[in-house]
Amino acid sequence: MRFYCSFARTGLSMKKKLLAIACVGLLVGCSTERDSFKNRTFHNATAWFNTLFNAEEALEKKINELELEYKDNYSEILPIDPRPEITEGDLFADADAEASKFRPSNNGSSQTKPAATGFDLVEEKAMKAIEKHSMLIRGKEYNKMMTRAYLILGKARYNKGKGFEALNALNYMKSNLPYHKKYTPEAEMYIALANIQTGNVFEGERILEKLNKDDGYKKKFTESVSKYYAQDLIRRGEYEEAISESDDAIAHTGNKKRKARYYYIIGQLFSEMEMQNEAGEAFTRVYQLKPGFEMEVKSQLAIAQNFDPEKNSYNSYKEHLLGISKKGNYVSRKNEFFYAIGDMALKDGKIDESRKYLKMSFEGEASDPYIRGKAYETYANLEFDEGNYVHASAYYDSALAVIPYDKDIKRITDRNSSLKTLMEKYYLVKRNDSILKLANMSVEEKETFFKDYIAKLKIEDEKRQREAEIEMTTFQTQSKSGGFSSSFGEEGGNTFYFYNTSQKGFGQTEFKRIWGNVRLGDNWRSSTAATLSIEEREAQMLGQVDSQNPRRYELEYYLEQIPTKRSELDKLKVERDTTELSLGIGYFDMFKNAKTATTTLEHLVSTPPKNEETNAQALYQIYRINNKVENVAKADEFKNLILTKYPNSIYAEYILNPEFDFTTPTTQEALDYYQETYAFYQEKNYGEVKNRTAFAIEKWPSEIIIAKFSLLNALAIGATEEKDAFRNALELVTVAYQNTDEAKKAQEIIDLLDGKTKKVVSKESGSAEEEERKMEETRIKEQKQKERESASSAIGTEIKSTDDAPSEKESSATRRRSAPSDKKQQGEKK
Repeated sequence: MRFYCSFARTGLSMKKKLLAIACVGLLVGCSTERDSFKNRTFHNATAWFNTLFNAEEALEKKINELELEYKDNYSEILPIDPRPEITEGDLFADADAEASKFRPSNNGSSQTKPAATGFDLVEEKAMKAIEKHSMLIRGKEYNKMMTRAYLILGKARYNKGKGFEALNALNYMKSNLPYHKKYTPEAEMYIALANIQTGNVFEGERILEKLNKDDGYKKKFTESVSKYYAQDLIRRGEYEEAISESDDAIAHTGNKKRKARYYYIIGQLFSEMEMQNEAGEAFTRVYQLKPGFEMEVKSQLAIAQNFDPEKNSYNSYKEHLLGISKKGNYVSRKNEFFYAIGDMALKDGKIDESRKYLKMSFEGEASDPYIRGKAYETYANLEFDEGNYVHASAYYDSALAVIPYDKDIKRITDRNSSLKTLMEKYYLVKRNDSILKLANMSVEEKETFFKDYIAKLKIEDEKRQREAEIEMTTFQTQSKSGGFSSSFGEEGGNTFYFYNTSQKGFGQTEFKRIWGNVRLGDNWRSSTAATLSIEEREAQMLGQVDSQNPRRYELEYYLEQIPTKRSELDKLKVERDTTELSLGIGYFDMFKNAKTATTTLEHLVSTPPKNEETNAQALYQIYRINNKVENVAKADEFKNLILTKYPNSIYAEYILNPEFDFTTPTTQEALDYYQETYAFYQEKNYGEVKNRTAFAIEKWPSEIIIAKFSLLNALAIGATEEKDAFRNALELVTVAYQNTDEAKKAQEIIDLLDGKTKKVVSKESGSAEEEERKMEETRIKEQKQKERESASSAIGTEIKSTDDAPSEKESSATRRRSAPSDKKQQGEKK
């Protein structure tokens, strides 16, 4: 028995040895350096089953993961593939990141390389197959599986954003490997995509066009070529051709989700082309295919977005959306459907109904921050159109607090900033009008007015006090059962908001109740929007007394603030006139609102303005605006007014001869006077600068040099008055002298005040002021020379020189200048 066991153990040991020897022999025999049927078969099969099969599986898995995680931005045309855009990465950054994995740690030992995943794993496996199983003998590859290995390698690198490295692998496959005909079309397609990725767009498009024209491919590949070619056409803005290619992709796929995506993109393209009916049909096909909850909801919203009141029935569309909003899971998205109905009502001219549904869309939790932001923005536009500027600004603020995309944030921020600038002007005009109206009242009328005002103020204060007491009682009651004071628990344990789910939810609700929706940013708590109600903000801008003023019930407090001196009243009148002029121009130039701009400027003319130059400018701006929007009747009315009332003005000249820039008499006296005024500015005699500027504007109102006077005056104000006065003076320059170098300089200073740009002081000049002085002197000399050259060329006369140029004989010649706000200023003006 013992002998048998010993023999069995010996036999087993021998079998293992023989097996090991056989394996070694096989491996040695299947060399990658000898071409034989056995070697080719072995390395072909091993490359596929050991590495490349798993590589393809990993590639497919990663792509599916990316598509599953991707969140579509429905405010833009959707990408053909539901994946983040693949761009060429920084190869040096990639190399540095790769090297950092093996840098020594603090204790001197080398870090362990982490296991590769995703596209890194695919690339690693493809490289492993090439290294271990490539049979490259005397420059020829005998393992046909290497064709597939290089294709997978190229695809992995393309998907990683390593376009140049992808091209290396794919071009090597095409040029150096046999047996590649089966994979050539796919390799060509990825070569095209990698070329586009690396910036060689022309070559990429050429290859895609060639593949698109070829026939005989399998359905799946034809779909891929069509969709990528469609994506390129969309990028080029060739929407009609892109629709045709997307239709071709639909015809070659049986996947319902992909079909629905292609139809959705087709609908977006039709919408961009303003073909609303065709867009609606495409979005209807999306809904019918049932691609998934999110796209189904968005397809219905897109149908509403393409509503055409001239071709579609508002009531039918509304009832359809209301019906959907009551079905199953769609109930959770009803706020989005309410927004869509409100938007359709607005297009159909049903303003009250639009307001109703937009307000309904504000209720409850936002199912989509983008749609909630759009709802706030649409409502803000309604308030703006009706002149409720403080309300409009508040709703723009609300939109900015929730809307997620940078493009929308920038658009709304720019509009809101422009609105706030106009809003300040609007309320300044109203405030000054109120003061001037009160100043013209008798003493008895003033007393009666303010007594009534104080009585109303007391009623409002009592109401506010009662509301505050009710809110405090409610807050104290809630605090006893779980307010912030009890959130830490008796022992400071884990009951604080962010350590307890229920307490966290309560904390978020309380924050929103007190502060509203606030976008993350510095000083959010001290912002005006977070601390003042809409009514309080409006009162503040009108200069009304605040609720904390201890003298708000005293009659004398109001009476003593009304100016009585004629000079003070004249200053208020001029300020409100120039501000209303700026306001009217801003309505059109900033918001393209010709109707409101015209109404505002007509109101200014009716007041009438104290200065004739302001009146002439207002008449001209009404003509300019209505001429641009082709309101012929209104433009002709004010053209005739200008020609009758100001026949010799620059405005009349421009109207009569709009085809070229005009020349007006420019005297050496105006230029010399500006140089003298600038000398006063250098001496810091700012009072004299202001007086001389006022004189210059009155004496030479139509001369281009007035823009320089106005900027100098603004700088003098900045040196002697508050920041708000400085800013207002600069804004007046930007509006009254648009497209001039002075307006650009004023805007730069405004940006500096807002912290948008950093002021750079030249080291060579020693100070910014010294540099500015030198630049200004140079600009004055250049301008004088330009003026003389222009006059000389216009009349062909000789001109005598002055101290810095040939003296010229003053003639009735004219110098070139542009009409305000409409023609670009000619020549050097600084």
